[in-house]
Amino acid sequence: MSEMRVNEVFMVGRIVQGPVKTKDGLVHFMFDGLRESDPFHCVCDGKTAEDLLKHGSSGDEDTLEGDLRWVSFPNTGKTLVIHARYISYGRKVRDLSEGLSSD
Repeated sequence: MSEMRVNEVFMVGRIVQGPVKTKDGLVHFMFDGLRESDPFHCVCDGKTAEDLLKHGSSGDEDTLEGDLRWVSFPNTGKTLVIHARYISYGRKVRDLSEGLSSD
């Protein structure tokens, strides 16, 4: 029998902004998993943050696993963010017009 977790998130999408490391050791980035919505504010720490800074870049298709949390930011107040526990780095963005002939 599988375990049910509250606020569990599993998304496939693209990093659209960041990653940026802050003084507190967190890495912030924006992740877009839906076509017609605003991107989600995400944070990660520890080994996940180190790997993201090393391997992640805007536009790559990735898989994110984490949980939803309410976080208070000084300028924006309470914001719902995704705390990423694991990120799987997938396909690189490529120009689909490469290799097509103009015939």
